[in-house]
Amino acid sequence: TASAQLWRMALSPDPQTQSKPWIPLPPCPGKGRIYPALAVVGEQLLVFGGISLTADAEGKPQRHYLQDAWAYSEAHGWQPLPPPPSPLSACPNPAPLLQGRVLLAGADDGSLVDFQPKEMHPGFRPVAWWYHPQQQKYEALPLKPTSVTCPTVEWRGHTLRISGELRPAIRTPTVIGWKH
Repeated sequence: TASAQLWRMALSPDPQTQSKPWIPLPPCPGKGRIYPALAVVGEQLLVFGGISLTADAEGKPQRHYLQDAWAYSEAHGWQPLPPPPSPLSACPNPAPLLQGRVLLAGADDGSLVDFQPKEMHPGFRPVAWWYHPQQQKYEALPLKPTSVTCPTVEWRGHTLRISGELRPAIRTPTVIGWKH
């Protein structure tokens, strides 16, 4: 199943156990989710889309692509954000914060989830959005075909997207970077 639970890792060890425990925080409103896009802006954790799971009549998981967004801060709890223009899942994570904007670059929107034959899958939609936290609005970006389900890392003033899937089960060794 997909969980809505939010966890925070204590960065200082517990004085009695010397372990760094995971601390539960309030669960994300809406449905439990896998593959959301996540970003940190100031003291807020932003959560965009993802996939919820339910069981079909035979008990097999069914995916439901989410088109919602939420912000969490310890001071204000969960607050809804405007929904993204399309469902988002498997964006490069964490979503980079560049010049005060969150880059949601490449996503599986679920439109090709049942595409057959799988070996002829055309790849994930080249969709990208800037999310402007101050204005709480989205701006479309042109994007070449891209990969999903990949990490981002910070390196020498750049955010790098490492590898990812171009199509289901087809990975790329490509690294793409965005300068801060």
